[in-house]
Amino acid sequence: MNNSIKEVIGVTAVTMELTRNTLLKGEIPTNDKTVSWDGEIQVYNEKNHNKSSLYGRVPVQVKAHEVEYLSGDKIKHRLNKNDLRNYYHDGGVLFFVVEFIDAFHKKVYYDALLPIDLKMIIEEMKDQASINHEFGTLPSENNALDIICRNFILNSRKQTQNVLSINASDINKNRTLVIPSVGPNLSTFFNYPTYLYSKEEHYNLEIPMERIQVLEIVQETNLQIGINGEIYYPNATKRMEKDKTIILFGGDFTIFVQSEADSDLSNLKLNLDRTGPLKERIKDTNFMIAVLTAEHIEVMGHQIPIETSDQGLMKELRDLVKDLEELDGVFDELNVTFNQSFDSLKEKDFRNMETLKDIILHQDYSDITTDLKQSSFLKLKIGSFTILLATTKKNDEWLVVNAFESDKIFRILASEDKSGPGFEISSYMIVEVKQLFKMANFNLGELEKSFLEIDYDTDPARQYVNYYLLDIVKYYDEVDQNLEFLDFTKKVYEHLTKFEEDNDETYFLNIMQIIRRQRSFNGEEIEKIIDRKNKATDPFVICGYLAILGNITEFDYYFNQLSNEDKDNFKKFPIYKFIVDALNYK
Repeated sequence: MNNSIKEVIGVTAVTMELTRNTLLKGEIPTNDKTVSWDGEIQVYNEKNHNKSSLYGRVPVQVKAHEVEYLSGDKIKHRLNKNDLRNYYHDGGVLFFVVEFIDAFHKKVYYDALLPIDLKMIIEEMKDQASINHEFGTLPSENNALDIICRNFILNSRKQTQNVLSINASDINKNRTLVIPSVGPNLSTFFNYPTYLYSKEEHYNLEIPMERIQVLEIVQETNLQIGINGEIYYPNATKRMEKDKTIILFGGDFTIFVQSEADSDLSNLKLNLDRTGPLKERIKDTNFMIAVLTAEHIEVMGHQIPIETSDQGLMKELRDLVKDLEELDGVFDELNVTFNQSFDSLKEKDFRNMETLKDIILHQDYSDITTDLKQSSFLKLKIGSFTILLATTKKNDEWLVVNAFESDKIFRILASEDKSGPGFEISSYMIVEVKQLFKMANFNLGELEKSFLEIDYDTDPARQYVNYYLLDIVKYYDEVDQNLEFLDFTKKVYEHLTKFEEDNDETYFLNIMQIIRRQRSFNGEEIEKIIDRKNKATDPFVICGYLAILGNITEFDYYFNQLSNEDKDNFKKFPIYKFIVDALNYK
């Protein structure tokens, strides 16, 4: 078959598609000798095709191939670089490729090549004279070609060569992402490729970034969902996909709506996943019980019938919510905000939940494998949460309680050696700071009560507490800069000074380094520090004063007088942080 006949078949196939769109007018002559183009499609806003209603024009190229069998959804056709350059300078081209077996069996493929597409293709080609390019099947909807042409005109006008010469990454960062559309129908986004633009606010420029295919659109809505006139959920998330709409609300609920029934909402499927955080699961389960009892759900005040064929579902939900509320009560009693999603938990976590309920609600310790007489504290891990429990004895009976109820747990007697005299310390001091402060039920107020109610009337007791408090200061520096931790350590140090008759140098220094973390020193505090520094004779102590003052030069002088061992020890104390900070600032 000669090329002229092929061209006629190709142009005829495209023209037939145009006849399905009353707002389009084709000017695609056969045997046309125009360089790179075969004609154009004129797009109008009115059916009478008046000049005043012309929306724009779309340059067109048509290629036809005779084949034995029609291809699938995609084909490849070779494009010439010189043609691509011409298309680029003209604002793009709507390129058709027609496959035909004969005049009656044919298939139309297309691609709308906008300037940014052409620029990328030409850059990809480098020194090649031509390149294989993929084309997709022309959609079968009657208005498909109208949408394609209007999208082409809209984006071609935005993609001028001046704008294309600007790199989106080079412009002001105060910008938003924009996806233009030719109409309000969201299906346009899903069925046809579109373009992403970076809008620069100051110059009101929209810089084309790339062609994209939208797979879903997520929208926060004020869609109110409830039952019997009571609104349970004042807003919902609407996720729109090509063939369905999904409404998400609460922690676990999804409503599936077929796209064609989106405005009706009577054709929906309600699903409860049972995977969200605890309190959301309780609310969602109670709502589901209310829905099944009323046999309907209300969306924006409209009642929608809900039916279930599972007769045992109601009992299952009531049992579930009872268990969840018991568990929630246990966490509340322990002062734990358990917000981890249930779908991230493992079988062992659920077993530990049951164990925790048994311990707190029923004093049932059958699942505890540790001898209660041999353990002061027990740890129970549920997901990413670790809960600290304590063993205690009441009326000759061993109990397990919340470790952060200081009045219920044992006092600890410690000694420097087995034969030495004992002294009282807080029970919490047998747990490392980094572990204790990360417990899910950690309660700083209970820690404070425990530390302040003890009389530290021996040097070893005060030394133990001093080192533990310094570990808390180090935890503040390295892990969690919660100012309440500093308030706590300062109170305990002030409590310790009551038991120090002559020399409270250590506690004064540590109180001052805490204050330095909280704020700048006032004049009176600076005067006291300098006065004590001038009276001190121990280079180690002098270095401490100079560290909190940030005096690097004098610090170096006294620091060099220390032994290597003392230097290493000094660096381990949190007070050395001020020297590091001063050096970094310098």
